[in-house]
Amino acid sequence: MSIPYWDSDVPVERSLRNIENLLSAWGAEEFGFHKRRDGHVEIYTVAFVYKGMPVKFEASPHAVMQAQLRVNPNTGQEYAFKRGKPQRCAMRCLYFHIKACLTSAEVGLVSFEDVFLSHFVMGGAMTIGEAVRPNLKQLVENPSGLLPDKMLRALPPGDRRKR
Repeated sequence: MSIPYWDSDVPVERSLRNIENLLSAWGAEEFGFHKRRDGHVEIYTVAFVYKGMPVKFEASPHAVMQAQLRVNPNTGQEYAFKRGKPQRCAMRCLYFHIKACLTSAEVGLVSFEDVFLSHFVMGGAMTIGEAVRPNLKQLVENPSGLLPDKMLRALPPGDRRKR
């Protein structure tokens, strides 16, 4: 058994072209790709600008490999990485994820802003999701402890909990 796209033979470069073409068709003004290492972990970053708003996605072949090992512990890691399986899988998953997000916005299920909210880049290259994620539970339980007053005034009175 394997995770989705584990056996993809689509090269990383083609997935990147697919993502760029998809975003260009949607009117993205800029597109970029960056590959970096964080210790022994390789991280792919896909970034684009849409209507002046920077958006960033990151994909880790290492995370994909860990998911595959949970499904099939007998997968040979060294062999898989040499063949590029986690890299191709990560990029195919990212392509289809972005495509699904854009499709949801296109058909009106959600707005573009809502679909990509956690991926919008704030000053300093951190995404909204990266900034909020560490305090998400606290934010849900007690928004007045973390939200600026301006945002709290926008909440309905029943949602202005204080503890």
